[in-house]
Amino acid sequence: MKRSTAIARTSLLFAALLSAFASGAAQARTCRVADVHGDTYPTNMAVKFMGEEIKKATDGKDSVKVFGNSALGSEKDTIDQVRIGAIDMVRANGAAFNEIVPESVIPSLPFLFRDIEHFRKVMYGPVGQKILDAFAAKGFIALTFYESGARSIYAKKAIHTPADMKGVKIRVQPSDLMVDEIKAMGGTPTPMPFSEVYTGLKTGLVDAAENNIPSYEETKHFEVAQIYSETQHAMTPEVLVFSKKIWDTLTPQEQAAIRKAAADSVPYYVKLWTAREQAATATATKGNATIVPASQVDRAAFVKAMQPLWTKYETTPQMKDIVNAIVATKFSMQSMPLLKRINDAFALVLTLVAALCLATLTVLVFYGVVMRYVFNNAPDFVEPIALLMVVAIAMFGAALKVREGGHIGLDSFVERLPAGGKRAAHVLQKLCLIAFAVVIFIGCFDMAETTFGDRIPILGLPEAVRYWIPIVASVAIALFALERLIGLFAQDAR
Repeated sequence: MKRSTAIARTSLLFAALLSAFASGAAQARTCRVADVHGDTYPTNMAVKFMGEEIKKATDGKDSVKVFGNSALGSEKDTIDQVRIGAIDMVRANGAAFNEIVPESVIPSLPFLFRDIEHFRKVMYGPVGQKILDAFAAKGFIALTFYESGARSIYAKKAIHTPADMKGVKIRVQPSDLMVDEIKAMGGTPTPMPFSEVYTGLKTGLVDAAENNIPSYEETKHFEVAQIYSETQHAMTPEVLVFSKKIWDTLTPQEQAAIRKAAADSVPYYVKLWTAREQAATATATKGNATIVPASQVDRAAFVKAMQPLWTKYETTPQMKDIVNAIVATKFSMQSMPLLKRINDAFALVLTLVAALCLATLTVLVFYGVVMRYVFNNAPDFVEPIALLMVVAIAMFGAALKVREGGHIGLDSFVERLPAGGKRAAHVLQKLCLIAFAVVIFIGCFDMAETTFGDRIPILGLPEAVRYWIPIVASVAIALFALERLIGLFAQDAR
């Protein structure tokens, strides 16, 4: 009896262990990811990097397998498969979701982003997250955006103005926005799957296409459309989405690991993409492609032609708010690294000096009060040093507020002006600040020279010290105002 009980217990234990093992094995998953590009394309490499991060976070339980070169179907087909849960993830161009997720239209609006720094600041911030969140209602969990450079026109002829687009059949993605965009630019839009573009260009089914430079080079489209004109009409991002049906079956820990891995893949991707753009340009030009630089394209004429599209696609107050938030995003000085580095260093030094002066002033005043009222022996050096500290705090603080945009500016009046009036008022403010700084610099420099031989009573320092402080502050004000002024001119928002 004891023996049969022991056997029964052993059998139950073995069955429990086998069940636990089977359960653990069932939970392990390999996420299948679809992509139209090849294995060495930055998006594929970034998703593979993401897979390695997921594997580390889940102790090897979960992994990712990328199926590139449209192995699982066309971009549209794989999006549909992800939506119904047949595939875990897909990396697709944002325009491919335009008919499904209305908010996905916004980043594709022509000439929305001023430059790549503006794009990054918006799409990897709260505004971009708001757009990603909109995918959930349509059966997708949007994990992140990947930048894809600026889309431009390539054909057998150069494109400089909208007039050059007349009668040109241009392949576009199956998106109403893309169709309307090419129409507005003067061309004839022809929707076509990405995998068919090379043949279409070669046989004359289409005369041109539009894409970023790495896609142009990787697909060897430069062999059949040798002239790449940098119209830079859109910065439509790539988007990585997960099937919501499958996502809802994951544990919170798995979901968190996937989200973190996706976010961590972005800096890795940006490095790959930047290098890829440079290499693609070199390869295409070696293959007899001609690059028409943006400076030779009449951007203003194209922008003017695009204006009606903004109104047409701002279909809801929420979408209009998102567009306005993107337009209002402040100019990033990262596109001018030298001036930014100079001003960053200058601002840091002024902040430290002002803080030191404030601390010194606090100690001096306390010391002076104690010596005067407790010991009846007021030191004579406290007042002249305190005066210098006050001047430094006031002048350096004023300069720092210019960089922050916190100077006096009649905001209540300016806000009542139309858009053009606001811009003119802001430009005038910055010019006035620069003029003020120049006047201060010249006047104080002259006084410093005149009083250099004189000495401050008690301290024995040159009188010129009193004027060195505003001289330094005036230089800072001029540089900081110049930074703001350049930022205003860079914001050709629409």
